[in-house]
Amino acid sequence: MQLRYVLSRLTLLSLATGSLWLSGCTNNDPAGPANPAAQYALSTVAGAYPNQTTYLQGLPNLNAATVDNSKAIELASFGSMYAYRDAVYMGKFGAPATLTKYTFDQTGKPVEAGRLIVPGANTFSTVMFVSETEAYASVGGGLATLIKFNPTTFTKTGDIDLSKLTKAGAASTFYLGAMQRDTKLYWGVHYFNRSFDPLTDSAYVAVIDLPTGKVDKLIADGRTAGIFSAGSSLSCFVKEANGDIYVQGDG
Repeated sequence: MQLRYVLSRLTLLSLATGSLWLSGCTNNDPAGPANPAAQYALSTVAGAYPNQTTYLQGLPNLNAATVDNSKAIELASFGSMYAYRDAVYMGKFGAPATLTKYTFDQTGKPVEAGRLIVPGANTFSTVMFVSETEAYASVGGGLATLIKFNPTTFTKTGDIDLSKLTKAGAASTFYLGAMQRDTKLYWGVHYFNRSFDPLTDSAYVAVIDLPTGKVDKLIADGRTAGIFSAGSSLSCFVKEANGDIYVQGDG
């Protein structure tokens, strides 16, 4: 089964403190899902920060009139969901940054398949899957590092130093939004001052060379105030079939 987002994050109109994330099997997966009980992965978040709970479960289809949490597991925080192949990866909010991999049993209940923990960081910001053996993740909380890991074995395999992207006057820097093309990673960079306002009126994208694991350059565009990003629910990068990449500006 290959999971992806078929619905982005939705705010439930009946519950001001609730949200729903959904992943499903891709249309170009001719073999179909390996597990009929979990063709979709559903993540619901209840509560208001800092008292939030995330419920995660697998669904066989979207035909049910109602869905409960009887087969869901609970995560004791807000959880961002990323999907790749037959697994979902949940990033919790709160130190240490933790990314947990889940597969699904024959009833659709999630089964933990491993964890990546990054001391010194608060949360995983963006996860970019390149292949079954190669993926990259940025973390929030002050570490200028991309974490390289193997999605299949779910083990860390390296780091990419982002200190070259440091900008004078920035009180905090976030690495949100990513796209991969050929041997390059394109990663959104957001600079903020001490008031948590944008440091400059420009959008920034870092270009990272995968063979060397180093930052090539930082692209700046002053036609927009920044890159729009909504975590894992909406990508600010779009890649067309011919390889052209578009970046959504904000402001």
